[in-house]
Amino acid sequence: RLDATKLKTSYNLLPLATRGSAESTAAAFRVNPPDDLVLSAGSIVIVMGDVEDIRRARVDCKEDEAATPAAV
Repeated sequence: RLDATKLKTSYNLLPLATRGSAESTAAAFRVNPPDDLVLSAGSIVIVMGDVEDIRRARVDCKEDEAATPAAV
């Protein structure tokens, strides 16, 4: 879920739009996504906020991906 990313609470970022995954380039962006929106692997989230907060969220996201074991 979008709210599980804690973009608002931990990073002070406002999600503006989402799209399924990088592979689905034809899919339209969903503007003003609800907090209970279910995200899938590869989902794209467009946010608004301070550049440093965005950088911090990106770094933390990459660290979480590295710590998560790959599906077999």
